[in-house]
Amino acid sequence: MNILKIPKTNLVFLLLLLFTLMYTLTALVTGANQDTTFNQNYSLLQDAGSMLDQRDPVQAEPILRQLLDKQPNSYIVLWDYGISLAGQGKLTDAEYFFARAEAERPFLVDNPTFLIQYGQVLYSEGKYAAAQKYLARLGKIPTDPKILQAAQPMLADLKTKLQTK
Repeated sequence: MNILKIPKTNLVFLLLLLFTLMYTLTALVTGANQDTTFNQNYSLLQDAGSMLDQRDPVQAEPILRQLLDKQPNSYIVLWDYGISLAGQGKLTDAEYFFARAEAERPFLVDNPTFLIQYGQVLYSEGKYAAAQKYLARLGKIPTDPKILQAAQPMLADLKTKLQTK
């Protein structure tokens, strides 16, 4: 079969078919690689979360740092990294990552867990007005009573400390 003797419309059709097949194959390979990367990162995040749940922030920190290098704007990774740092007593650094998580996802101020964790960090740093802002918000949104109960002693102490200033 001589390619020069094929009508031009058939040749154009064959070229379009070839490009479509190449594009489809490239998209499938790229998609499979993205799936693999996502699954690996998700598994790392789950491992770090388990370590944080088991009160092992030292082990979780390098995993979260690795994820943060890959996804510097992920509010979940920023928040978890802040938790890891707070668990190690690195409160100034923890505050920075909590603030970055909030900047990435402003609706975090409607998450009771975020509010109490960030409030505790600020309270421990002696930033009482800021801590009160976050902890007082717990009473304005639907919150688990256990979280409210955990926040009450800090709120009472904050009220006293802020009145004496």
